Amino acid sequence: MSRAVPTVPGGALLLALALAVGGCTSAPPPTDPAVAASPEAAGPPSVRQRLIDLVVGAYPSPEDVEEGGCFADELVGEVGEEALERAGVLDPANIEGMLPRLPKRMVDPWVESQFDCIDYVKLATRAQTFATNGRVDVMAYAACYGRKVSEDESRSAARAALLRKPRGPAWETVRAAEDSCLLEANRVAPPG
Repeated sequence: MSRAVPTVPGGALLLALALAVGGCTSAPPPTDPAVAASPEAAGPPSVRQRLIDLVVGAYPSPEDVEEGGCFADELVGEVGEEALERAGVLDPANIEGMLPRLPKRMVDPWVESQFDCIDYVKLATRAQTFATNGRVDVMAYAACYGRKVSEDESRSAARAALLRKPRGPAWETVRAAEDSCLLEANRVAPPG
């Protein structure tokens, strides 16, 4: 019998929404190579760069930075830098329970930008890997989650989480899949 692997309260999906790759760390934030090479790099980071940093975490691969850039470009293109700044979306004081506090009008653009740029199975798997400190078989979890949750269900659950209304059929499907897939992909050695 294996020890239970902890899940994120409210589901790994919550974590994935704001920190797709595990953004909460004490390491310095990653930087988009194109931004680092620019003359403005010495000044405060742009809204785009802060969105990338929020999404990719501390130890991103080049693919992660590319996906973060896609997300930032889509969201800034849809909502605008000024609107994001005014709403305080990137202010650390507005991150609650690992989720950004978003005005209702920004929830759909946030979800659509994230899901357009990052595979939903990858989001959920990375979040669960982060939440369990890597004590989950990544390939097994991803395969299980992809079988049990459709992209539409994942999008609906993401909207519910960002609206702080975690309920409904899609939410229940995601939560049940997280629990089931975590058990299926558990790599924790039996106590001994």
